[in-house]
Amino acid sequence: MSFPSVSAAWVISNERWMEPVKDWFSLLKIRASWGSSGNLNPANILNYNAFAFNAAGYTFGNKASDSTSAFINSIENGDLTGETSTQFNVGIDARFFDSRLGLSIDGYHRTSSDCIIPVSDPTTLGTLTTYLNSGEIRNAGIEYAIDWGKYTGDFQYGIKLNGAWNRNEVVRIGTADRILHGTKDVLSDNTGEIYRSMVGQPVGVFYGYKTLGVFQNHEEIVEYAATGKAMYEDAMPGELIYADINGDGILNEEDRTVLGKSHPDVTTGINLWFAYKGLDLSISGYGAFGQQIVASYSAFTENQTANFTSDMLDRWCGEGTSNTLPRIGYGFNRNWAHFSDLLVQDGSYFRLSNITLGYDFKHLIKNDVISRCRLYVAARNLATLTKYRGADPELSYSAGESWMQGIDLGSYPTAKTFLVGINLSF
Repeated sequence: MSFPSVSAAWVISNERWMEPVKDWFSLLKIRASWGSSGNLNPANILNYNAFAFNAAGYTFGNKASDSTSAFINSIENGDLTGETSTQFNVGIDARFFDSRLGLSIDGYHRTSSDCIIPVSDPTTLGTLTTYLNSGEIRNAGIEYAIDWGKYTGDFQYGIKLNGAWNRNEVVRIGTADRILHGTKDVLSDNTGEIYRSMVGQPVGVFYGYKTLGVFQNHEEIVEYAATGKAMYEDAMPGELIYADINGDGILNEEDRTVLGKSHPDVTTGINLWFAYKGLDLSISGYGAFGQQIVASYSAFTENQTANFTSDMLDRWCGEGTSNTLPRIGYGFNRNWAHFSDLLVQDGSYFRLSNITLGYDFKHLIKNDVISRCRLYVAARNLATLTKYRGADPELSYSAGESWMQGIDLGSYPTAKTFLVGINLSF
């Protein structure tokens, strides 16, 4: 496979007619590029019959054997090829005031085609999946970087800010239902599929039931039943009201809908540093915004003796006490039997990742042996600003899917760390 590319740039600040503004306009450059790239590794790895092993044993004649058995798990696809990404990019670079202020902006549009996705085989084949080049994803966004600094004299400083906005959309999935299904029962047994990728939606969306509140009393239940909308026939005060998405008056899997997305719309980072003679201070942080998190770190039950977070202190305990969190009680588990937006939270956050304060004693040391003697104190992950009620909004668990994230099953949070150290140079 060949992957062509082409690029061009124009340094406008080098033009003669830019001379009058050279004193404050140090650099102006515009650029554009188009090209494609590929990833052949998945095709090379998956283009074979894959075997799986079962240690449960099998029956041979009239005796059960404990021998490990093997079977074909996925079928070879001789037509499988590598994945291809094609991207168009335009950008501008500028520097002002003797290069003290810098600005860089990039806009891009990327299409990833021939994405390799697993397709479920008919059960009559006795295999699980076949891999096909049947996926396409479109990404478009803007990236920026801004910096300002003073790099001479006793007092120096620098400020750098960068960020990106990205929107992605699944354009094609070559399955019968045009859906790449997620692993079932990730949260708990019988909780079913809670995430998927669908044509027309971002990659990796959470999928389940939408709630409209909590029934407060019997009169409200009677009035809601008269509308013909879906509900349990024996609904009780304190139970959730589920949205009848398709309007057929029956509460079933057809009433599930997109509840949020696992990937952020915006990411950003900031770095600040200051130095005065031997003293230095640096501060950095980063954040992500626009994503949701599935928070299932509590027991997936309504048992009164199960572990819950303190959120449940605000549950429905009588008329008017809550219109969000339902009642809990023995035997009434259907409030939690369906995956719903009750478990989906805003996952946006900004984290103060590092603060370091140091002092170099080199000018106080009167010898030629030690060229640097810097003592410093530092704090890592000092604070996180977020509306997420779990332990840590920065999650890595993805249920084993490369295209998924944002599932909190009680992940250990990022530790807050305080350091004291010394840097010596000879």
